[in-house]
Amino acid sequence: MQRGLLLGLTGHRAEGLREIQSVRERYIKIAGANSVYTASADAQIGRLELESGNLATAESRSRAAYTAYRQILPTDDVRTLRLAGQLGECLLRLGKRDEALRLLRESRESLVQELGPPTLGHRQPSASRRANGSCRQTLICWRSAPAPAAEPGAS
Repeated sequence: MQRGLLLGLTGHRAEGLREIQSVRERYIKIAGANSVYTASADAQIGRLELESGNLATAESRSRAAYTAYRQILPTDDVRTLRLAGQLGECLLRLGKRDEALRLLRESRESLVQELGPPTLGHRQPSASRRANGSCRQTLICWRSAPAPAAEPGAS
């Protein structure tokens, strides 16, 4: 599925969408229409459509995935919080400001609660995630990242 997103974001939108849709159909056969796997495919399609400027489709897919994630995953799961940001971004671009800001605030507050306040080491989790693919390990790295040193003269 990552291949489909990569294709779509590098100028091969139709091919990327076909790839993700094909994976989504296999997920439905294997795990069902209401699985986290199917929702993740919808989230990827939503991201690709958002980046392509197809906001109505992006909203529909992102909202479907967000609803499924909220039903399936724990409320503080990073995937749900990240998708809330994606949906919020889409809603902002559609002019649905109030709903977007509510989602974005909730997502940010939950991420800060789960991961701690952002530090200068905020890029460390991405590198860790690429290295081992583990959300749990990403959280551990985030929490154990050293806080930035105070600037001279700051109190």
